[in-house]
Order: sequence, then structure tokens, then C-alpha cells
Amino acid sequence: MTRKMKFLFFIFFCLLYRLVFAQTDTLKIIDTTAKIGTEGNLVELYLINDIPIRGIQLTLNYSADISPFEISQTIRTQGFNIEFYVPIPGEMIILIYKYSSGSITSDIGSILDMKFNVSPGALPGYHPLEMKNVYASDMDGQSVELKIDDGVFIVEQDATPVELTSFNASFFKNQNKIKLEWGTSSESNNYGFEIQRGEDNKNFKKIEFVNGNGTTSSPHKYFYLDSDFSSGTNYYRLKQIDFDGSSNYSKTIEITPLLPTIYKLYQNYPNPFNPETTIEYGLDKPGFVELTIHDINGKLVQTLVSEQKQKGIHSAKWSSRDNNGIQVTSGVYFYFLRVGDTTGKNKGFNQAKRMILLK
Repeated sequence: MTRKMKFLFFIFFCLLYRLVFAQTDTLKIIDTTAKIGTEGNLVELYLINDIPIRGIQLTLNYSADISPFEISQTIRTQGFNIEFYVPIPGEMIILIYKYSSGSITSDIGSILDMKFNVSPGALPGYHPLEMKNVYASDMDGQSVELKIDDGVFIVEQDATPVELTSFNASFFKNQNKIKLEWGTSSESNNYGFEIQRGEDNKNFKKIEFVNGNGTTSSPHKYFYLDSDFSSGTNYYRLKQIDFDGSSNYSKTIEITPLLPTIYKLYQNYPNPFNPETTIEYGLDKPGFVELTIHDINGKLVQTLVSEQKQKGIHSAKWSSRDNNGIQVTSGVYFYFLRVGDTTGKNKGFNQAKRMILLK
């Protein structure tokens, strides 16, 4: 299409404001139903016209939860030029035209097929599709008035073939992991679950996929340990996928792990103990950790940890033995925590606590 032709066509539609309406017909969108979290839902734009139509321009308004992403011709507009663009979110301008011979014949039927995306956060109910600024011309170049019969986009919760009975998250501080657990009472055609995580409740990304159990009437339990979470609030959801590629989304759950904000050495437990005790320490950032046991004279008894550790809560057990595996005697002992760089030098944190081995 040349620039001159585009300009002439633009002038043609601008003149529609000044023309006397020669014919009154009806333009409408038929009601359609969509499922939450799916895409490819088809809306047909119908035209009821008693005379042939050469060109149409209209503006389509829609809600934020649905958005058109494709427009295709039907048998009534084959060979026509179709242009559309989105000037602002929630609005689309559509142009249908042909310069030489050919017209949208007198009939009742679809002139355009529009596909919509439905947001996973869309609420079930009626979402209006409002048409405005509708202009059309007949074969003589006269303006044709088209009555607007607004349609609606009916959004429904999808019928999930997999019955989720639970979906929960918990933080395991000793492992520095968030555990996701979910269960099903029955499954039908279940390929599996795509686990998605986000730092807000809008933008999610895939972090893992867990296989489903196909078709079964028995309950099943699933879990996943996430070690790459953020220190703030984490949002999770499941995308359940069928073998045919269709999918559904679970509810969104959130969890904020209680991570340490400073280096800290905790009191061992139990204390007094016999023969084993647990020592916990917290790191607010990664570091090289040395955790050692000393007797009351300061002599090294055993080295429990000497390696790089990630941020979070860590723990180690002492079974009251020395570095040679020999059981030590009852008494007072001290445990030291030193945190530095990856070489083990330049210790940036030192702390000690006392404990009692009582046999």
C-alpha cells in the first residue's frame, strides 16, 4: 500500500463525519466464554448489513484482564486490507478497507475473528467489549450508520481436571530452603506441574517442573525444595499442564523467610548434654566459616566446620569426640565461630559460647 493511497483513505474516513447517513445496519460482537489462565479464546465480530459495505473503522475497548493479540479475516473479508493498532492500553483501533472492486456482501456473519489472552488474575464474570467511533461506507462512498450492539466476554474459572487438595509453603531455616507441598485427590490427563516464583504477585517465572501421575483416582503428594529464593516475600503458584498442552493455574501463596540480618552464634541445645548437642549460627551474607570446639584450657578439641557457607541459618552437631574420634570427658567446653573470606583469612567475625558435657 503506497503512502499516497494511505493518505487518500485517511481523508476518506475523515470525511465520514460530514456525510449524510444513507443506511442503518447493526454491528455486534457475539457473546463468548473464556477460561482463566488460557489463551486463544475466539471472539467473532458480526455484521448485519442489507447493502454491500466497502470499508469500516471502529474502536474496541476492553478490560485490563483481557487483551486481543491476533485478528484474522473471515470468508466475508477475504482480499480486504485489515489494519489494527493499540494507541493506549485497553483500546484497539481496527480498519477494514478495499480500494478497487470487492465488498463485504449483504449478509449476516463474522467479518473478523479476534483472539484474546485472559489474565490468570482475571475475575470470573462479565467483561464488556465496548465498540465506539464506528464508521462505514457503502459502494458509492456514502457513509453508512451502524448501530452498536455491545457484546461481553464471559470469563469463567476453568474446570480443572486435577483436583488440588492443598498447596502450602514453609521455611526450613536449618536447610535454608523453602519447601512447597501440594496434594491431589484425583488426576486426569495430568502431564505435570510447572512451579513458578515471583517477587511480586504479578510477574512469575518458571523455576522447576514436577511430573504428574497421568490419570488416577488415588490421592498423591508432591513437594519441591527451593534454595534460590529472595530474602523478601516470595510468591509461588503452580501451572498444571495436561498432556494435550492445556493448562490451569493454582492459587498464589506467599512466604517471607526469616533470614538473619547479622552474623550470629546461638546457644547450643540441649545444654547440658550427653553425648550430642546441636550448634546453630546465622550468616547475613556468604562467608568462609570455621566452627571449632575447645577445652577449658583453650586447646582445640575438634573442628566441626571449615568451608564456604551461603547466607542463612546453619547447624552442626558435636558428639563429644575429638579430631581423632576419641570420646572426651565431662566438663566445660567452648565453641568458636569465625567468619571471613573464601581463603579463611581476614576473619571478619569472632564469637564464642560455653557449653557443658555432663555424663
